[in-house]
Order: sequence, then C-alpha cells, then structure tokens
Amino acid sequence: MFCCPLWGSDGNLYFTSAGDVSIYRIPAEGGAKERVFERSEDEGGHFWFTLLPDQRSGTFQIGGTPPRIEAIDLDSGERTPLTTGE
Repeated sequence: MFCCPLWGSDGNLYFTSAGDVSIYRIPAEGGAKERVFERSEDEGGHFWFTLLPDQRSGTFQIGGTPPRIEAIDLDSGERTPLTTGE
C-alpha cells in the first residue's frame, strides 16, 4: 500500500510506502522501487512528501518526538532541517 503519489519532471513517481513509512521513487516505465534515502534509527516514519517547484528537491515530515520537517536534495540526498514540532 502506498500514499500520496507525485509525478516528478525526472520521469519518476514518488510515494510513501505504508509498509515501512519511507519515501520511494519508481520510473514511469515501471521497474523496482528505490528508497530515496535511508531513515536513521532515531527517526519515525517519513510522511507527506512534496516536490518543490525546482523538481530536484522536496520536503517531508518526520514522525517522532519531536516531529519535524526537512527538505531533501534528490540528487545528493543532502537533508536540511526546516522546523521542529517543539
């Protein structure tokens, strides 16, 4: 089961997997899903992924205590904290 699919201009479909609550992409032509990045052990699930207008980065919510929002560069995997739920 998956949630919140988004088509990227790079030809990939991005979605959140309900099984392990991670963000994945899959090519429009089909194929195997690829995890966009690994979750660290102290993170809850990754939710509500949204592509930004540049289509090369996105934002998402990280569950946990406290929850937070981060941006991610889809090419490098570099993550930038934006907010915390405190």
